This record gives sequence, C-alpha cells and structure tokens, in this order.
Amino acid sequence: MVMNFSDKIMVTISQEGRLAHWLHVPLGNPNPGTDGMHTFSEGADDGLLPLSALTATSLLGGHAPGQDTIGQLLARQIGTAIATKSPAEQRLLVVGLGLGKTGSDRDSFFAIIDLVLQCI
Repeated sequence: MVMNFSDKIMVTISQEGRLAHWLHVPLGNPNPGTDGMHTFSEGADDGLLPLSALTATSLLGGHAPGQDTIGQLLARQIGTAIATKSPAEQRLLVVGLGLGKTGSDRDSFFAIIDLVLQCI
C-alpha cells in the first residue's frame, strides 16, 4: 500500500498480516549544484543498484537476523524508484515491512520490488 502525504510517502509491505519493521529514507538531495534534484549518470544501464546518496535508517524493529539488512536494501531500492520517477522529490519515504520467512530470498525480493513499482 502506498499513501502520499504533503511531507511523507508511506509504503507498507505486509506478508501474512505482519508489520514489524519501520524504516525511513530522506529523498531530498542536498548536493550543491543539483538544485535538489537527483542526477543519474548516462552510463548507468543496470538500474538495479540503489542510489548511493540514499540512506535507510531503521525506526522500529528489524532486529531479527537478516531483517535489518533486507529492510534497508528494500527501502533504498524503493527510494531509488521514486527518485528515478520524480528526480525533484523532497519528501521523506517511510517504509513499513512485515516480511515472512520467505521474504528474504532473491525471488521474493524481486517480487516485492515489482509490486511496489506497480503501486508508485
């Protein structure tokens, strides 16, 4: 589910009714000379790596083994997708995750990203 607010974008991803890990990713780009817009190199053809300027921080949860790392990667990847779609986006991204035990494998990761891309 994606909800847009004036100062935040909230994305919640839940499997089996769970919601146990909350993260935030500031989407504003403070780099001088960019007018606050994210810039993308022309040679970046893979598009699979998240932007290095985005930092995901856990707010609550994520203390199970591997959950924090997967959560941060998902949050940064979602932030990258939003910044790619709207380079001037300045709002804060808040991601709520409730991944089951199958949420940390490769196929599940790409399925989750695919679903989020359909929602944004």
